[in-house]
Amino acid sequence: MVIHVVDEELTAHLKSLYAAYRHTKDIDAKAAFFSPACYQICRPKPSFAAQNRETIVRYLHETAPKKDAADTTPRMKGCYTIRPLKSEEFEFGTDEHVLPAGFDSSEKAREKVDEEGWVGMRVDLWSELVDEKVQEDDSLLVKVQYWWRKEDGEWTQIFHDIIQGGGEPPRASKMSSTFSNMDSLEMTTPSVESHPSERDETVDPNSSTEFHGPQHQLKPTDRGLAAWRLLLTAFVFEALLWGFPLSFGVFQNYYSKQPAFASNRYIPVVGSVASGISYLGAPAITPLIKRFQRYQGLMIWIGSGVVLASFCTTVETLILTQGVAYGVGFLIFYYPILNMVNEFWITRRGMAYGLLCSSSGVSGAVFPFVIEALLEKYGYQTTLRAVAVALCVLTGPLIPLLKGRLPPSLQSTSTRMNWGFLRDPLFWVFSLSNIAQGLGYFFPSLYLPSYAASIGLRGTEGALLLALMSISQVAGQLTFGSLTDRKVSLEVLTTVSTIISATSAFALWGLAHTLPLLIVFALVYGFFAAGYTAMWARMTTAVSTDSTAVPMIFSLFNFGKGVGNVLAGPISGNLLFQMTSAESYGLVKYRGVVVFTGSCMIFSTVAIGLKYVRPCWPREGS
Repeated sequence: MVIHVVDEELTAHLKSLYAAYRHTKDIDAKAAFFSPACYQICRPKPSFAAQNRETIVRYLHETAPKKDAADTTPRMKGCYTIRPLKSEEFEFGTDEHVLPAGFDSSEKAREKVDEEGWVGMRVDLWSELVDEKVQEDDSLLVKVQYWWRKEDGEWTQIFHDIIQGGGEPPRASKMSSTFSNMDSLEMTTPSVESHPSERDETVDPNSSTEFHGPQHQLKPTDRGLAAWRLLLTAFVFEALLWGFPLSFGVFQNYYSKQPAFASNRYIPVVGSVASGISYLGAPAITPLIKRFQRYQGLMIWIGSGVVLASFCTTVETLILTQGVAYGVGFLIFYYPILNMVNEFWITRRGMAYGLLCSSSGVSGAVFPFVIEALLEKYGYQTTLRAVAVALCVLTGPLIPLLKGRLPPSLQSTSTRMNWGFLRDPLFWVFSLSNIAQGLGYFFPSLYLPSYAASIGLRGTEGALLLALMSISQVAGQLTFGSLTDRKVSLEVLTTVSTIISATSAFALWGLAHTLPLLIVFALVYGFFAAGYTAMWARMTTAVSTDSTAVPMIFSLFNFGKGVGNVLAGPISGNLLFQMTSAESYGLVKYRGVVVFTGSCMIFSTVAIGLKYVRPCWPREGS
């Protein structure tokens, strides 16, 4: 049992925390003051109960006042009084009030106070018109009891108990509910004034003085110049940095013809390692992002990995440089950028991720041609050096534009990781489907150029196939990402993505003996297979809305796809046959690769179906 003595020092500290909370005007920034497990009950309107921070923030967004140029209602200013709770106020209403918040009874909620050392404060919110004198009885809006709990050495709000709503103030009829009255007042108040009440002699007249501490004036989410500037900058980084490893099929075709690398079936490992590490390292880098925000200076890792690769003469050293060094540099540099995107894009995150993912497709439409031409004219050493210089020159000037939305004080807020999602079968269903999809996803981009060469096509035509696939990926990721924001069934979207991907592999790639059929395959497969990744954001929130868990869930999905990415090289080396027959399915040589790709997509579909095997498993939106 943890018991905290509510002395004057602690009382003053909680008052200052509440003042800072009220003066934080941005709704999402207010979340930093809540525990991830923050509860809420609303006695006048029980449906506004909440069991976590994310739900409370959503309520605040839904009830925030909308700006209307035609609204001539006089501006309202708020004031409040705050004091420690009396012993008789250590109660949580009736069972009916607390059940929606996840408690079995009001007594169970009361037990939490003693077990976890909660400290409560009573806040009365008031409202008065700027230009009109209002009676005190009319200006009292709501009474709320806030409870704090100490987490990792910091006091955070753990329970909101909205006790009572006052009469609707004059000329404020647009505030349709007690709850929206309270939040409108919180969000619109320009200052905090002392408003002592004669009927409550325990009110501290000094408890609600003007707060002059730092205020968090944050940029808006899902819109505005700052949000779009960051997203477009991230788009450019994604295009440049992902375009190189995902265009490795051209390098692979070139390496396989060089005496130093000839007859080595592990050449595909180089490209797989580079992109695979960027996936596999996500769970390791995610916890560090919150603590250490500035990784941009480590871009040198990326350039050095490519430069070192130019001096390699064996597959082993290529794996270490063009593979490992590039992948690690990308990992350290890229994921902080992704974290910034998460800060700016919330309700339209599916669209943002779709756009971000599609950027690699844009570069994939250009990189293969450029790299093919450079390799043919200058060889792989000069080509790799040119790529290294180009990456530094093109990305360096953009670093100053990489600015997150949250200030460092909110970025570094320490909260415990909620690992409860590991007990949710839905997480494992999505993970299994994701790993299966990742196992098969990368083979076409690895082998289309060499497949094209096997049927007598030129190197430029192989590069064309990769470019067309990349363009199709752009459309697919934008489409699937936007559809997730529109709440289209996640099961329908994932099934469409994987089934059509499998069909295109079996029916188009395996039977392709001409350039036109390979083009059709590249377009169809690129659109539907790439769209799967754009749905990760929706999968993540389907599993959990806890802000401490969401980044880790997303990173584990990255890890799952990385498993498939890294294994693609070694697996493919054992799937290839030595002989080639131009009229046979998969040209014989690539038959195993084609069948494996389609089978992985089918298995991914089956894994999603496991969600319905047991009716008691939670479903999205339930």
